[in-house]
Amino acid sequence: MSRSIPHEIQALKRQVDQIKKGQRIAHGASIENAAVEVRDDTGSLRTIVGLQADGTSGVNVVNGPTPPAPSLPVVESALAALTVTWDGTFADAQVAPLDWRRVEVHVGPTADYVPEQGTLRDTIETAQGGTVTVPLPYTEWHVKLRSRSASGAVSAATPAVAGTPRKAEAADITAGAITADAIAVDALTGKTITGGSITGALIQTAAPGAGARITMNEGDTNKILVYDSAGTAVGELSDIGLALRGSSGAILQLDPDATYPALKLSNAARTEFAFINVVEDPSGSVNLMLNTSPYTASGNTDMRWRQYMGNDFAVIERFRDSTSGVIGGRLDLRAAVAALGYYDYTGATTFADFALTPNLGKVRGRLNVKPNAGDANTVVLVESAAGHTGYLMRLYNTDAGTYRLTVDLAGNTTVGGVLKAGNIATGSVSITPSAANTPTSFTLSGLNVAGTTFHGFVTANTTVPAPSTGSGGTPNGVNSVSISSVSGSGATIWVNRQNTTNTTVNWMIVGS
Repeated sequence: MSRSIPHEIQALKRQVDQIKKGQRIAHGASIENAAVEVRDDTGSLRTIVGLQADGTSGVNVVNGPTPPAPSLPVVESALAALTVTWDGTFADAQVAPLDWRRVEVHVGPTADYVPEQGTLRDTIETAQGGTVTVPLPYTEWHVKLRSRSASGAVSAATPAVAGTPRKAEAADITAGAITADAIAVDALTGKTITGGSITGALIQTAAPGAGARITMNEGDTNKILVYDSAGTAVGELSDIGLALRGSSGAILQLDPDATYPALKLSNAARTEFAFINVVEDPSGSVNLMLNTSPYTASGNTDMRWRQYMGNDFAVIERFRDSTSGVIGGRLDLRAAVAALGYYDYTGATTFADFALTPNLGKVRGRLNVKPNAGDANTVVLVESAAGHTGYLMRLYNTDAGTYRLTVDLAGNTTVGGVLKAGNIATGSVSITPSAANTPTSFTLSGLNVAGTTFHGFVTANTTVPAPSTGSGGTPNGVNSVSISSVSGSGATIWVNRQNTTNTTVNWMIVGS
């Protein structure tokens, strides 16, 4: 198809403009505040030369082709790390494009992870290949490589190659392996040592005299020591446990060597101490014991107090350390009884205690009840509960095998012995009548009968209590006996008899 003259003229004009533009650039022409765009035969933008969109100037490659994927890496275990080597070749023997820039090294925990910014651990910046070392924890990791071009295009990732960092072995750290040439003074300031060991060395946070500090293995003693600002060791951790010293010098020591740890509390001089420990008696039980320091008492130099909380019981007692014998007070608490008392294993003194069992309290030993001065309350009160049917009180004589006193619920009292009361006085007097059938008196005095009102009672101790005639017809009977002027201090007792025979008169005075 033929073209019109106007079209031909326009095409020639464009060709002439292009020739002129090429000639200006070839002869050193400049680009004023602009950029030259380079496009491929399809019209796609490939390069921008000159002023860029962000205000900078340069050559910016864009829309480049996807670079080929690198060849598989070689992954090897290293001390607390993996070494990753790329040999500089590409998958399927492809050649690196001229806009190739680097190989990215990605590491992930599983083989199916997708490489991203968070998995990027290092880069290889030369097409000749190279090796990088990636520090990692001691577990299996998976390495993938991918290429990146100058335009930012990225290749597909290589298949994952697994590897596991190794831990330090004897060959890694041997005598003389680390020298002054390898680690200079202050070379580790603010650094971290991972995966190695330090043997037979003194480690300290500061030099002696520099204030508060911590040392490890000072004097080859296999201890960790903590010093305060005055240079005094206030803390210790060793194979025998943990010890702490307070500002007063007092010491707290934790000993973990037994089946259960023990705690010891000492004064600064370590002359007095108390300790807390666990006792397995019987085996498998966990019994907690607290002991005081030994002291001198009761004629012994090894007296202690201890509190023992055992397998369903608890005891607080004063005892001798050498024999465990109790001398003094003791509190014993168990599931079915609680006892508080005084004991003496030597037998030099008599024990006494008060024991409580379900619905019953027992006292072993004498009981002395003494109220406080000025107390107006009842000293001993026995009060029955509602519905009680038993005795209110009973006193039993074990040797005699009988009750000596009982008081029942109604107040009826039985005394199994002689009853003595301060308001009752009894006795007898002998009176010889001054003449037959003549009243003759006897003055009774010196008594101290309690009460405010008094009653007297007398009776003749005779076989002829009334007027009678004896053998031979002679009158010999007791006409009467009486009592008068009765008081708490005495009375007057009278006898009237038919003869002058001496007569015994029994008397009783009762105060109320």
